[in-house]
Amino acid sequence: MRAYPISKIRLTLQNHFSGVQEYLAVCEESSFRIIDKPFLGEPQERAVDQDTFLQAFKALQIDTWKPHYAYPDIVISDGTFWQLTIDFADQTVEIDGHGAKPRNFMALLQLFGLEDAAAKAVMARYFG
Repeated sequence: MRAYPISKIRLTLQNHFSGVQEYLAVCEESSFRIIDKPFLGEPQERAVDQDTFLQAFKALQIDTWKPHYAYPDIVISDGTFWQLTIDFADQTVEIDGHGAKPRNFMALLQLFGLEDAAAKAVMARYFG
């Protein structure tokens, strides 16, 4: 995966019981606009300094993540699905999972502005 330039990052979380939650980070001139689109309720937006955001994103080492995460012995899924889409100027990278996730997934949620308690609540809602 390339480091830069990133134009947009989208994280989508979905399960049968909690609906769809979407987080977007859209690159603007000197910042990233972070948009939290809850299943119910109004979207929330805030701006984050571009260098700060990209430094935190790079620290996640997403280039070491597998393209797909799933538990190998699960025959029937509980419907928990997530997808991370990273749009570069000339390429789109997608990473997804069914139930399983990389070890630093909570740090990804925190990158989108969720505080520890909110990130833990999302983890519990979507991953039990």
